[in-house]
Amino acid sequence: MLSERQKQSYHKVYHKTCPVCGAEFDTFNPKVRYNSHICKRRANKGKQL
Repeated sequence: MLSERQKQSYHKVYHKTCPVCGAEFDTFNPKVRYNSHICKRRANKGKQL
């Protein structure tokens, strides 16, 4: 989670939901899809099956 100071910076904050675990998170990067490396690995492992 981002601090209040980071949210008030000049960067746009994107509020997203992780498709794997359903947790909501804030990020500065619009390309981020997962809230953690664990969720990213779970999603990629599911694609390999």
